[in-house]
Amino acid sequence: GWSRSARRLAFLHQRNLRPELAEVTLRAALRHDPLDAVLLADLAEAAWGRQAPDEAFAWVERAIRLIPGFDRPWELLLQWSNVTAEPERVLTLAEQLSATRPGDTSLRLRVVRKLVDDQRLDDALSRTRTALGDDPTHIDAHDLHAYILSRLGRYDEALAACAPPVFKQARPRELLGRAAWIERQRGNHPRAIHLMISVVTEHPDYYWAWQTLADWHEEAGDIDRAKEAAERMAAMNPSSPYPLGYLASLELRAGSRANAIAHLQRAIRIDPGYSYGTFT
Repeated sequence: GWSRSARRLAFLHQRNLRPELAEVTLRAALRHDPLDAVLLADLAEAAWGRQAPDEAFAWVERAIRLIPGFDRPWELLLQWSNVTAEPERVLTLAEQLSATRPGDTSLRLRVVRKLVDDQRLDDALSRTRTALGDDPTHIDAHDLHAYILSRLGRYDEALAACAPPVFKQARPRELLGRAAWIERQRGNHPRAIHLMISVVTEHPDYYWAWQTLADWHEEAGDIDRAKEAAERMAAMNPSSPYPLGYLASLELRAGSRANAIAHLQRAIRIDPGYSYGTFT
């Protein structure tokens, strides 16, 4: 469609160091499709790039209000509000939108996550309980509830939160993985790895679990198993250079420079702008 072609052209302008042409292209596309939140986020980044933060915030907040479930504008808003020392922007907007959409649990959880970022854990915990009372089968709410309990050092309660009665027939993979993660936080490293291996055995397509397992194996010095996990990550996400960069770093740790270079070459073919591949 028009928007996709325009975004591709804008990307090429950016690659050729012509940001002004990229922004002109995006603005023209937006006139054809004013409700395209992706274009709005692109324009926000363009404004931020030319050091126009007020305009960037206006574009990104417009994108959020248009599609509150679109993650990228929220991530930009969080990043930029920290740079401008206005962290309240994220919480204020999330609370405003949540108030107008009382049945939207995902929006309520954005408020909770910001409270967690601000170290307001007790308030965050209270809000997750309220959200679960209204939406007891929301997996992310259960996951966040367990995470907050763990952050508070209440590990037994956190583990119990990973096995709510509502899922007694089949626990979601997210909660199985969170239980392994909690064991890691309380210092039970071997048990955490054992549990996470069980998770990927039962759910071999769970990328987060493989990534976490790769990190844990690397920290334990088990580079071979870390590489096995990273290889699964690369197979699951073939359009991303990042698992290949991870594999390259593991190969370097193992002393296999030739293999590391091969992985980096593949990563650069996927994304010529991948900085780790070009500067390693």
